[in-house]
Amino acid sequence: MGAQPTTNANPHGISAYRAWLNYHYHVVDTGHETSTSTSYNAAWDRFAQSHSHVDAEKAARWLLGMSKGEAFGVVSAWQTALADEGLSPATINSYCAALRSFTVFLYKRGMLDWELGVERMRLPPKRPRSGPGKDVVARLLMKRDDTPIAARDYAMMRLMADCGLRVTEVTERNIADYDGDILRVRRLKQRAKGELWDDIPLMPKTKQAVDFWLMMRGGPYGQKQPLFLSMRGSVRLTRNAVEEAFRRHCKKIRLRDEEDTPIVVMPHQLKHYFATTAFQAAADLGIDLMQVKSATRHKNLPTAELYFHYSEDVRRRLLAQVDRANP
Repeated sequence: MGAQPTTNANPHGISAYRAWLNYHYHVVDTGHETSTSTSYNAAWDRFAQSHSHVDAEKAARWLLGMSKGEAFGVVSAWQTALADEGLSPATINSYCAALRSFTVFLYKRGMLDWELGVERMRLPPKRPRSGPGKDVVARLLMKRDDTPIAARDYAMMRLMADCGLRVTEVTERNIADYDGDILRVRRLKQRAKGELWDDIPLMPKTKQAVDFWLMMRGGPYGQKQPLFLSMRGSVRLTRNAVEEAFRRHCKKIRLRDEEDTPIVVMPHQLKHYFATTAFQAAADLGIDLMQVKSATRHKNLPTAELYFHYSEDVRRRLLAQVDRANP
């Protein structure tokens, strides 16, 4: 498989390979642990085996005898072959990272006039992009007990399901950010200078949930006080506290799938649910998808989209459509 060894193989390949391994094994300030060095060595062993070399050192010497273009072709073909064997993208990326690390090590020390660049394979999403189904969300948003903690958790869940807010966007809100019809939300991970804010219109069910929570809230009530408080000490909620509230509620209502396996819906899944519902609603309304992407407030929006403004009427129509679709 791949190219055959060339006659101009780098005579320093073996010593260079050992120097690279020793660097990772013994230099403390590299930031690499022994496990990383071991995995790097294993990757080179696999590369050597795939190309019929006796060991990793001989394979390294062979690779160094190539031009940058030849090396790129060999490693790219190997990447494809590993995928055909059924290896996961994460494993293939780690193998290729080991080869690239070796060439970068030599390039920085003037021992090689090129460094290997291979495109990483795309990893599958860690979470289902569509979020939980409508039936699951309907059960999650069922009427609660009229207790402060139930009112608080219900209001947070409605903001995430109805407006697509992230956990941080909910927990960072102060009382001053809510005026009864609008929730003012600061954009996260923004690249523009200064702070950018969005005014999120609240639909009736969402507004009713927040208003009921504020009636039950108690604690300090200044404009700079957190909108959502912990029930233990009247302090701002943390991400962990919100996730624990979700777990507790899912367990309380015995949320289960069709096979009677317990389900735990986490906060970010409601954002995915909102996005899915919004895109479906856009098809019915004929709304441009770029505008829907802005409404979903996704972190991977292009930089220019931070400055992209669409009408308040479009945003209200979109949120009203999501509100009608939500339980």
